[in-house]
This record gives sequence, C-alpha cells and structure tokens, in this order.
Amino acid sequence: MTPVANANALLIIDDEPDIGAFIQDVAEDAGFSAVVVSTFEGFKKVYDPKTFSGLLLDLQMPDKDGLEYLRLLSETGCRADIVVMSGYDARVLGAANRFGKETGLRMAGVLQKPIRMDDLSVLLTRIQSDAKTITISDIETAISDWQFVFDFQPKARLAAPDTGKKAEHTLSLRAGSYPLDSFEALIRWQHPVYGTLSPDLFIPMIEASNLVHLFSYKVVENVLHQSAVWRENGFDPVIAVNLPAHLAVDSAVPDRISELAEAKGITHDSIVLEVTETAAMENAAQAMSVLSRLRLRNFRLAMDDFGTGYSSLVQLHKMPFNELKIDKSIVFELGVNKDADTIVRSIIDLAHNLGLEVCAEGVETAEALTLLKSFGCDTAQGFYLSRPVNPDAAQALCGFQLADEPDTRKTRLLNS
Repeated sequence: MTPVANANALLIIDDEPDIGAFIQDVAEDAGFSAVVVSTFEGFKKVYDPKTFSGLLLDLQMPDKDGLEYLRLLSETGCRADIVVMSGYDARVLGAANRFGKETGLRMAGVLQKPIRMDDLSVLLTRIQSDAKTITISDIETAISDWQFVFDFQPKARLAAPDTGKKAEHTLSLRAGSYPLDSFEALIRWQHPVYGTLSPDLFIPMIEASNLVHLFSYKVVENVLHQSAVWRENGFDPVIAVNLPAHLAVDSAVPDRISELAEAKGITHDSIVLEVTETAAMENAAQAMSVLSRLRLRNFRLAMDDFGTGYSSLVQLHKMPFNELKIDKSIVFELGVNKDADTIVRSIIDLAHNLGLEVCAEGVETAEALTLLKSFGCDTAQGFYLSRPVNPDAAQALCGFQLADEPDTRKTRLLNS
C-alpha cells in the first residue's frame, strides 16, 4: 500500500514570522492547509512522516540548520515534496537540494530569499498533491479493465534540425507559435472513485510488482493505437513514450515493439522511445544491445532525465541515442542559478558535439525559454509552453478540428 499523506497539507519551517505568515497565506489561497513552525521543538510537535504532502524549509534555522532537518526527514522516511529556502546564494541552495536528493528525499526545488510571489506560486503548483491509498489489487483491476488514459505534452522546436526538414505541424502556444517536434505521451489513471491520478501514485508500485511487463506493453500498444487514430484523421505527429528500465535490457523488446507498431500500421521513425539515464547505464552492455537493435529498426531513442544519474561520457558516446533530454530539476533553476545556466549550456554543447539533439524538460518561465534559445537548445517542453492535454486538445494546438464528440481519450484506447 502506498504511504498515506494528507493531500495538500503543507508544513512551513521558518524562524521569521512575517515570511512564514506570507507563505501560509499564499499556500492557503492555492488550496493547501498550511502549518507554520519556527523552532525545532515546534517541528517535533507537529511532524510525522505521513502527515504532510509538502514541506518548505528555511536553511537558516536558529537551533538546527537546514541540512540537519533534511537528514532527520530522510531518516524518518519522509515522502513529502520538499522545497528549501534561503537568503544565501544559489550555490548553497543547490548544494542543499542535491544533498536532499542523495539521501532519498523528494526535492521539488529551491526558493531564493527575498521570495518572489511568482516563484512561490510556481513551486506550490508543482508540489500540490492528490495523495490516495492504492493497493496492488486496485492496480490489477485497473490493468484488466484498462482504466488508464493519456495526456500529451507538446515538444516545441526552438532550432531547425540539421537536416533542414521543416516540421509538418505548427503549435499555437501561449508562449507563441513554434514548429511541433513531437508529443510526449503521459499516462494517467482514471480511477472510478478518486478520479484522475498522476503516475507518481501508481508507477513505482507497478515497477516493483510482477505486473510490470504486462502493463508496459499495454502502455506502448495504447500509445500506438492513439497514433493510428490520429493518422486516420490526417494528423500524424511523432509520439514519444517512456521505455521502462526493465524493458531497456530485455532482448525480446525490439521484436515485440516492432510487431505492435506494424499491427497498427505505424512507421517506426514516428515513435520516440525515451530511456532514463540510470536505466541505460545500470547494465550498459545489455542496454547497448537492446537499444542498438531498436535503432536498426528505425525507432528513435532519447536519453531521458539526463543530469540525474552518473553517466560515463564514454558510455554516452557509445550508446545509440538520437536525442538527450535535460532533466527538469536543472532546467527549473535556469535564470535563477548561474551554475545551472552554465551546466545546461555545457550539456547542449556536449550533446551537439556528439551529434545528438537536445530537449529541455520543465520549462516554466519566459526567462528559461529565452536562455535555452540563446544556448542553441533544439527543443523544449514544459508548463510555460503547454501543460499536457488530451488528444483532442493536442490536435487543436496544431490547428486541427476537434472530434465531433467531447474528450474521448478512454473510448479510443484499447480495452483489451
């Protein structure tokens, strides 16, 4: 059973009463129930690992510093989304954020003091929770009845590809008009009681169970089905879908995914298979074999979440990827942390020198987008461009007519 937390219950740890009250007011306006504590004794009275879904922590506390709080949170199994705050420079904030990640905490970002309203609102939106109690039995039923749907987040092209080939579709986004590179398929669970659930609430349980192969192939099959439906309507975008770690080293995968694509009449080069950096590197030799065979079948491959693992640059050079996706945890800090700016620019240059395209995930501000353009980043996705949308809305972003009926995400997907 997944850990239980009070959805959107926020704990604010700050020894400055005015700042604590300010954050509490903004959080409550955003739908959180918020508690403020200013001392370690106050923290001990209210804290329980399962009580809060979000936590904002000032690093400069008078009795124990923020790193001591983070260590205690890790030792007690805290699963809240954590934001660290400080008036110190971005390097100190970044180090604290990395420390939290390395101790297994769910670090959601950093806030530089004095806190800007826009920055606080973005982070509160990011950590809003919809915690539910889910069991493996629930998931088995959901897979059997196929209670899952997909939203699609557009990936905008910022720079023309080296081939000179123009994108066939143009996106109309709040940040402007951009050529469409592709859509990333993002799964949601249409729970009969809880409503729409995000993948964070069920994917870890599936990956730890014996349901993982069945579920993963059904995900790919249903994404291919959506692609076929779109193509029948004259809409033929490239779609990216995650390839879980266990499939990245499964020698049966190239043949199986090829069979699924051919059964739907989908050309292989219209599918991007995204593999996380960690999955590709944990068993590099086997992953290299599987991924190379997928490339030989003309599937496109992207290394996802780059910057969160411990990649060897030699292995990155050897792996047959087309694309590198910079993890959102680094992109979030663009324009705020000069080190993040330098790291992102260096990754882009490195990838280009290796012949790879680069996508930045998690673009949430105009400043981040402007910097990415100046760095020569090829593509970008994130809330500033567009949130994930249902299939009809995805078509509408590219100027295609909506279907006659309302959102038909579920009925269009396979039910077997």
